Amino acid sequence: MSNLAVINKDNSTTVREYFSSQEMVNVIKSMVAKNATNDECLMFKELAIASNLNPFKKEIWFIKTNSGPQIMTGINGYWKIANSHPMFQGYEEDLMIEGGKVIGAWCKVYRKDREYPIKAVVYLEEYIQPSSHIWKSKPKMMILKVAESVALRKAFPEEFNGIYTEEEMPDKFDRNNINNVVDIEIR
Repeated sequence: MSNLAVINKDNSTTVREYFSSQEMVNVIKSMVAKNATNDECLMFKELAIASNLNPFKKEIWFIKTNSGPQIMTGINGYWKIANSHPMFQGYEEDLMIEGGKVIGAWCKVYRKDREYPIKAVVYLEEYIQPSSHIWKSKPKMMILKVAESVALRKAFPEEFNGIYTEEEMPDKFDRNNINNVVDIEIR
């Protein structure tokens, strides 16, 4: 039996434990942080630990773009962080419609320690990805995800600093087009 991943029934394995052995780091490099340099992989490790997002649950992943490394999560990773924050108090969101067409979305995030909510407004024309099947088939859902992402990052900048959602990435981005595994050592 391999000891690559031990996940207790109560789901108590921490993200820090995933990065605790060289064997696990090698698995993460080959499956999650492909094409990363040693330093980039260490950056990914630290962000995963700091945000408590699990790369094996696809809550966080490493992407190498032409402009450098990008650490990303899905909207569910953002919600995991927000829902675990003691100051999170809820949210509201809606689509913006003009002339019968969706032009954008907004999201308000409420914090217990703030008098007013943090609001984000995003426009479909700035985020739509014309070559993406999901954006073509579900533009309303996708623009709402972007509004949620921006509002959550504004409401909790320390928790979300350096991590973006896939929905916010440019149209040219393809996280499946990754190769070249590198070595990393645990320090």
